[in-house]
Amino acid sequence: MKVVLVNPPLTTEERYGVHFQSGGKTPPLGLACLAAVLQDHQVDVRIVDGAISNDYTTTVADI
Repeated sequence: MKVVLVNPPLTTEERYGVHFQSGGKTPPLGLACLAAVLQDHQVDVRIVDGAISNDYTTTVADI
């Protein structure tokens, strides 16, 4: 089985709402934990971090 976990390319304002000035970009650690568990169960996993490109077109192309 193959699985793609996607972190959407949201701006900090979209991600944190009114608290966007206190938010920052962080790696998708939750997705990394899920990927580790899936790999333990012999699942082929890929993480696409859309926050790096901050562009929906690039993120969809990566998927």
